[in-house]
Order: sequence, then C-alpha cells, then structure tokens
Amino acid sequence: MCTMKNINWKDHLVNLFVVIIGITVAFALNRFAENSKEQALEKEYLKSFLDDLNKDIEQLIVLSDTSTYWMKNNKRLTEVITSEDLSNDSLFYYVISLYSLAEFTAQDNTYETLRSSGNFYLLGDFNLRKDLTNVYNTHYKYIAYLDEYHRNLQMNKLSPYINENVRFTGRPVIANTEFLRDNYFINISFSALNVLQTKLKAYDDALEAMKDLKIRLENQTD
Repeated sequence: MCTMKNINWKDHLVNLFVVIIGITVAFALNRFAENSKEQALEKEYLKSFLDDLNKDIEQLIVLSDTSTYWMKNNKRLTEVITSEDLSNDSLFYYVISLYSLAEFTAQDNTYETLRSSGNFYLLGDFNLRKDLTNVYNTHYKYIAYLDEYHRNLQMNKLSPYINENVRFTGRPVIANTEFLRDNYFINISFSALNVLQTKLKAYDDALEAMKDLKIRLENQTD
C-alpha cells in the first residue's frame, strides 16, 4: 500500500519540471517558427509594395507631364476666348486638347489583398502602415475622384458641345469661331482648366508622399 511517506516527491517534482520545460521549449520553438514565417511574409509584402509604388510613380510622372501640356493649351484657349481677337493659328489644337483625358490606374493589389485579409498587422512599423494608408486611402482616392469629375465633364459637357457646335475642316483649322463667345463654352473651358490645375496639384502632392514612402520601403527591404 502506497502511503504519503512512500511517495518520491523529488522524482515527481523533477518529472513535472521536465514536462513544464518541454512544453515551454516546444511553445518557444513553435512561436519562433511562426515569427520567422511572418517576417518572411512581411518581406514579401514590402517588396510587392515597392514594386507597385515604382510603377505608380512612373505612371504619375507621365500623367503629370501630359496634363501639363494639355493645361497649357487649355490656358491659351481661355486667353483667346476672353480677348478681343479670336484669330489664332493654334486655335484648332487648343480646342482639340479639350478632348484629352487620361486617368490614373493605381497598382493597389498588394494593398487591397493585405487589407482585406486582415494581415495588416504583419507590417510591424506603425509609421509605415500610416504612410501606406495615407498614399492609398487618401491620395489615390482623391485622384480617382478628380478623374471621375474630369471624365464626366469631358463626356457629358465638353465633347457633346464641341461635336454639335464646332465645325472642323479637313485641315487643322476651325471653320467657325462663333462658339468662342458662347458663355456655356467659356464656362466649361474654364472648368476644364480648373480641373487640370487641381489634378496637377494632386499629382504633385501624391508624388511627394509616394517618394517618401518609397524611401521607407527601400530601407526595410535592404
């Protein structure tokens, strides 16, 4: 019969200690493996973000250059229609520029995947997460809003008016200039100028934030 005196408490304590140590070590090894996996996944996300961002920066620079050209033509057009002299050899090109429309297509698959999966916590740097949200959720959304506004202006007002009221010839010359005195045309021309100027400002602000984010990403992927 086993009595309290016959129990080898020392052996029991040693065995209990060994079990606790074993569980602790197993837990630590499992956690280490999980951390290594998450760190590797974070690196992949950061590299993908950097690749997306480089493409977006390149696209915005091109859009900024082309929009600057269109804006200059639009500005010259507004100067012509508010002047006394409506004759201008470049009037055709100024009016044609009103048809111009280019929109920003963000490379946001990585951001949307990370956000929708709930894995945003993998990015351990709080400031990096804040900068990413600022670029994708603030700058990109604002540019998308301006693109939609510009598209609606061009498709619903500018293009229909020009197609109905402006008479083009077989040469880069406009046959009639009466429409240049039309208040409706004057107003939509100034609206087009304003939206281009606003978009260019949005591009500049976005590019500044994107380049700062790029530096942060490069520092974390080296």
